[in-house]
Amino acid sequence: MILKGWCTIEENVEAPFVIDPITNQKVNKPTEEWSDIERANMESSDRVLNSIREAIFEKEQQRIAHYKNGKEAWDVLIHFHEREESSSQAS
Repeated sequence: MILKGWCTIEENVEAPFVIDPITNQKVNKPTEEWSDIERANMESSDRVLNSIREAIFEKEQQRIAHYKNGKEAWDVLIHFHEREESSSQAS
């Protein structure tokens, strides 16, 4: 699970989408049309995001509450902690 979860973060798994032929925009694919691979990827992404949320303090949970996948949440936490660390080293 750990390796698959890390791969999910590295690959930035997003919800499956299709291109709307009229607007040429990405549109979320209905879940009933997801392939087995798309479904497995989304389940893995959900598990990663839930694992991150369970492992952090409530203050940090608020920081990532609106992100929809593990990659986005991970990047926000990394950015915040790197910034916090560099400011404490400068003091």
